[in-house]
Amino acid sequence: FTSAAQPNLHLSRGAAVTMGALLLMLTLLGASFAMADPAGSQDPCAGVVVRTQDGDEVGLKHRPSDARVVDFIQFFSHHELPELHLRLAEMADDVDEIHIAEGDRNFMGASKEYAWPEVSKSDPKLEKYLKKITYHPMKIDPSATGYKIQGGALKAMDKILGSGVLIEGDLDEILSRDVLRALRSCEPEDGRGWNASVERGN
Repeated sequence: FTSAAQPNLHLSRGAAVTMGALLLMLTLLGASFAMADPAGSQDPCAGVVVRTQDGDEVGLKHRPSDARVVDFIQFFSHHELPELHLRLAEMADDVDEIHIAEGDRNFMGASKEYAWPEVSKSDPKLEKYLKKITYHPMKIDPSATGYKIQGGALKAMDKILGSGVLIEGDLDEILSRDVLRALRSCEPEDGRGWNASVERGN
C-alpha cells in the first residue's frame, strides 16, 4: 500500500458517534489535519484542514481517481464484539475491504482457539458485512511476548496486495465518515501523501 492512516488514540463510543462536533486531528509526517466543517460541506476535500506543526496550512486536492480504502482489524475474542459492531456500523460503508487478523495466542502468550470462524457464523449482526471481510488466521511464535504477539498478527498486512489507503488500529479507534471520504477522494497538495496517526484535539 502506498499510504496509510493509523489511529493511535482510543476514542470513546460517544466521541465516535458525535465525531462531527469534535476537533479531529491527524499527525501527517510532522503535520496535522482537523475537520473544518464536516456538516456543512459536500466536498470531502473541503471538510478537513491540514496544518504543519508550525501552523502552516496545507490544502487537499482531489485525487485523479478515488483510492481503494482498506480497514485492517485485529480480533482476539468474542468479548470484543461490541467494539467490532460499532466500528463496522461507523466505517464499513466507506471502506472497500475489511481485513480481520486473529492470532492463535492471547495477550499473555497462552495458546487459544480461533474465535472468528464461530463468531462470524453465529452473530447475525455481522452477516451484512461478511462479503467485505477477509479473515487471516495467524500462527504466533510460541516464544513471542508482549507486543511481539500483536506484531505476529500484524504480519497479516503483508498479505494485502495492491495500492490504496490502509487503516490500522484497535477496534475502538474509529475514524469518522468525513475523514474516510477525505482519505478516499483527496490527498495533500504538497504530494507527501497520507501517513497519519489519529489524535483528538481539546
